[in-house]
Order: sequence, then structure tokens, then C-alpha cells
Amino acid sequence: MAEKPPEGEAGGAKEGPAGTAAVSLWRGVVPLALAVALGLVLVYVLPYLARPLELLVVAVTLAEALAPVVGWLSRWLRPILAIAVVYAALALVAVVVGWLIVPPLVDQAQTLIARAPTFLAQAQAFVDRWDRVTGGRLAGLLETLPGRIGAGLVRVPLQLAGALFDALLVIFFSIYWLAGAPRIEGFALSLLRPRYRAQAALVLHQIGLNMGGYVRGAVINAVIMGVLAWLGLSVIGVPFAVVLGALTMLGELVPILGSVIVGTIVTLIALTRSLQLALGAAALFTALVQIEGHLLTPNIMRRQTNVPQTLVLFAIVVGGGAGGLLGVIVSVPIAAAVRVLVLEVVAPWERRLARAEPPS
Repeated sequence: MAEKPPEGEAGGAKEGPAGTAAVSLWRGVVPLALAVALGLVLVYVLPYLARPLELLVVAVTLAEALAPVVGWLSRWLRPILAIAVVYAALALVAVVVGWLIVPPLVDQAQTLIARAPTFLAQAQAFVDRWDRVTGGRLAGLLETLPGRIGAGLVRVPLQLAGALFDALLVIFFSIYWLAGAPRIEGFALSLLRPRYRAQAALVLHQIGLNMGGYVRGAVINAVIMGVLAWLGLSVIGVPFAVVLGALTMLGELVPILGSVIVGTIVTLIALTRSLQLALGAAALFTALVQIEGHLLTPNIMRRQTNVPQTLVLFAIVVGGGAGGLLGVIVSVPIAAAVRVLVLEVVAPWERRLARAEPPS
């Protein structure tokens, strides 16, 4: 007759499946709880990290825009020396452009400030005329405007100092990214299985090309549009053409909305001279927008980064709502990176799961 197993072993045999299920459940609950806790922490911390992350995106985008030039120079120079040469060349270009533009820019800006009382008197006459039509509502709406303008002027020095500090941070981060990109990419690829590393390296390369290409295309567009605006405004006789041309160039760095805002400002300034001049300025900027949309964007921007205009518009709306002006500026590079991830990673993975064929 066979011996009975010990009572403890029998009990262990009976309780084995339940114990295994409990251990499996515990192993599933712990990561889930940690993920929930991490999500709650991110929800609380993310508003404080939004601006640093936006500056980091700007820095990475700038670095990726300069990466092809640095890579080309690295054939003959050490990488860190190639980076130094590129940034020294950028600084030299900025000095030369400033030397050519700043003196007339300052002169026209001083003239604009000197004529500010005339503009204010014209604006007051306009308000008085339309205030009678609106039954006094327009004056009520504009009563708080001087106080807001004064408060804004008080904040200007601090805002300029903050902008300068942010620019220095962006330059520092971009230099660090260019110098450390190979090590960062190597570390990221080392986390993947060997068979996936070649495809992941290709995806990272495509992301860098699209993000950096957007900056290169935007800068080329901005320079061309600024020069065309300066020439056009000078021909039709709008005052402060150099200032408004520089403003057009800066406005082009804000996708889609920048040219509309600058065109409105230029038209209002031209309106202080005459209605005909204002109509000419409006017609000029309408033509410039058409040139940009039908000539510059297809031949420059789409060659540098292939981001559909619908995606650009959606990214601008989301970026503006989440991060204001800086959010608008970084929204398109982020959208370009996300587009590459969707097309090269998410879509093929989903097709493999669904056993579907890629579109022809």
C-alpha cells in the first residue's frame, strides 16, 4: 500500500494553482499601479516642464537643421571643431546682416516713434467718429487700452532679458546635441534587439531630416519673403519699409498666421497715409501669400520636409492652445517627427497585426 504524502505536501498540491494565480495577479497589479502613479505625477509636473521641453525641441530642431553642414565639415575636421566653425559662421552672418540692416532699421524706428503722436491723433479721430456710430461703446472698450499698453511696456525689459536667456539656452542645448548625438543614438539603439536596430536608425535619421528640414525651409522662406516685402513696400511708397520687411521676415517663422498678422499691421500703418496706399499694401501682401503658397512652399518647404498643410494647420492649433507662441513654433517640427513615427513604425506594425497589404 502506497504511503500518503505528507499533509503539508498535499496541502501545497491543492493550493498550487491558487498560489500561482495570486502571484500572477500581484505581478500584474504592481506595474499597473506604478504606471498610474507615474501618470499622475506627470500630469502634475508636466505644466512646469512644458517650457523647458519646448526649448529643448527648438534646440534639437536647430541642431538637426545644422547637422548636414556639420557632417560635411567633419570629413576634414574633428566633429567638435566642425561645430565651432558652423556656429562661428552663423555668428559672422548675424553680425554682417545686423551691420547692413540695423542702422536704417534704427533710423526708421526712431522716425516711427517720433510720429507716434500723429498716429495716436489719427486713431483718436477714428475712434471719435465711430464712437458716435456705436453709441459710445467703442470708447468704453478702449478705455483700458492705455493702461494695458503701459503695463506691457514695463514688462518689455524683463521679456527681452528672458528671450535672450532662452536663446542662449537653445544655442547651448543645440551644441550639446550636435556633439553628443552619436552617443545618444548609440545608447538608444542598444536598448533594442539587434534585428531592429537598422530600421530604428533609419527612422531616427528620417525624423532628424524632417525636423531640421523644416527649419531650413522656414528660414529660406522667411528671408525671401522679407526681401520681397521690403522691395514691394519701397516701390509702392509705404513708410518704414526696412522695419516692415524685417517684421515680415520674423513673422514668417510663425507658420501660416505670421504673414496674416504682419500684413494686417502693414496695412494699418499704410492707412495712416491714405486709403489707396493701404489697399496697395493689402494687395502686396495678398500677392506675397500667393507666391509663398504656390511657389516657395512647393519648391522649398516640401523639398526640405514633406509635411502636409492640413497637418501643419492642426499642429498649429494644438501647439498654440497648449503653449502659446512658442508652442506654435515647435508644433510643426513635432508633427513632422510624429508623422515619421506613424508612417514608419505604427502603420507597418498595425498592418502586420491585421495581415494587411500596404497601399500601392
